[in-house]
Amino acid sequence: MHAIHLTPDDTARLRVLRAAALVTDPWSFGPTPGEDNFESEDRARQILANPNHAIFGVQDAADPARPLVAMAGVMRLTRAKQNHIADIWGVYTTQAFRRRGCCRALMHACIDQARAWPGVERITLSVSERSPGVRALYESLGFTTWGIEPDAVRIGTESAAERFMHMKL
Repeated sequence: MHAIHLTPDDTARLRVLRAAALVTDPWSFGPTPGEDNFESEDRARQILANPNHAIFGVQDAADPARPLVAMAGVMRLTRAKQNHIADIWGVYTTQAFRRRGCCRALMHACIDQARAWPGVERITLSVSERSPGVRALYESLGFTTWGIEPDAVRIGTESAAERFMHMKL
């Protein structure tokens, strides 16, 4: 699998995948449908064009329409006291493409992008305790846990803890 750097021209494809992700894997995302920045085409284009953000995707090479089947974003924090940190967010792979290397390819692309930003020394991310396989992947890439927030996300009467991880570059 190969990750590609998405551009504003990929806005429609990204919005379709992101909308599906919020529905199919609600524990993996903070926003719910109706709250997401990517529901606005203009806002999505702004994020894709922002030099302090990079969003990567994996395409279905077998489909001539080339839909995205996986995505991940990384953003450089821009406040003076935090611009040594990049944060990975929005990692998702459709069910049909899991365990094929999509997430690993996306994570490598995000890590490489963070390394390319001058002065970035650390990458952060968070993962739901309901995703132990994803956590294992992050650990295999060198991320370590620095804290766990219990009851971080609630859906109805159920809740999940969120694990916060980082990696020094």
